[in-house]
Amino acid sequence: MCISLLVSLLGFIAPVQASLIINGSFENNDVREGGWRWFESSNVDGWQGGNIEIWDGLGGVEAFAGQQHAELNAHPNNGEAFSIFQQFETEIGRTYDLSFAYQARRNNSEAFRVEVVGDDSLIDFAVDDHVRGIWSIFEHGFTANSSQTLLRFTSVFPESNTVGNFLDDVSVSAVIPLPATAWLFLSAFLPLSLMRMIKPASQA
Repeated sequence: MCISLLVSLLGFIAPVQASLIINGSFENNDVREGGWRWFESSNVDGWQGGNIEIWDGLGGVEAFAGQQHAELNAHPNNGEAFSIFQQFETEIGRTYDLSFAYQARRNNSEAFRVEVVGDDSLIDFAVDDHVRGIWSIFEHGFTANSSQTLLRFTSVFPESNTVGNFLDDVSVSAVIPLPATAWLFLSAFLPLSLMRMIKPASQA
């Protein structure tokens, strides 16, 4: 009972922050159910870069969040690596969480690069553990060092072929520390809760 109450209180104390990423689940460009379309990035809310391919249940592949997801390897891109990005405002010195879902389209050798860049590189990973038919989750934190921060995805393999690298539910949110009053409450409440749970043998 006490632990359940504590968990509930923690949820109440730590408010949920909205994502700083616009159209992170690629829902704003409606695609017919069971189909797909490619768009120039200038016609996709929030995103810039190369062409963006958006699916809605094509081939039985369900989105991780909402109804639609993107394929990084989109419509032909003049033989260049596919890349999409989004810039958002950040507060210098503040900590943020990046998360997104990803899945292989054709084979488990697919890979892409995810970067977060402020005044210098904050995150730079080659994501190469794709699995067909299963969404995986990437999560990583960073501390902003600029008022403008860039999130970019770039195809690595296949680099210019139009098959591979599904993305969905892209999110960046600020980490909100618990206020001092909450820590004072928890430091008093938690020991009392543990004392009630651990009774001496003579009271059992």
